[in-house]
Amino acid sequence: MAEPGLKLEPSYRNTGRPEVIRKILAVDDHHKILYAIRRIFATMPSEIVLIDPEQPIRNQVINYASQGDIDLIIMDGEMPQTSGMELTQELRKIGFTGYILANSSNQQMQEKMIDAGADFANPVKAHLSNLRNFFES
Repeated sequence: MAEPGLKLEPSYRNTGRPEVIRKILAVDDHHKILYAIRRIFATMPSEIVLIDPEQPIRNQVINYASQGDIDLIIMDGEMPQTSGMELTQELRKIGFTGYILANSSNQQMQEKMIDAGADFANPVKAHLSNLRNFFES
């Protein structure tokens, strides 16, 4: 029987990291983006957790990542309280080994996030449906 969760496309997999994504954390400072991400994954076999953009974003991300059951973080690049690059660096420093997907409309920010430890980037944030392309169908 197949393991529940989403299987990453082979080209995105990294050795020592999960092949099957069971739990996803969506990080953005806009409710509409978070709800759109939830809708995209609603019919998929992974749990999606949304941060609350009204609360301190950094604290929420660190707390969720520290619990050890997040396999993928979909991270906005530019938020008023913190940047996706800074959060990515901090997550890698504290030992987060799951995947981080840079979800920024700014190409330079995507590159900075990749340099900081993100694994891959959504090429066009405005087209959130692209997020499905990272997984096997």
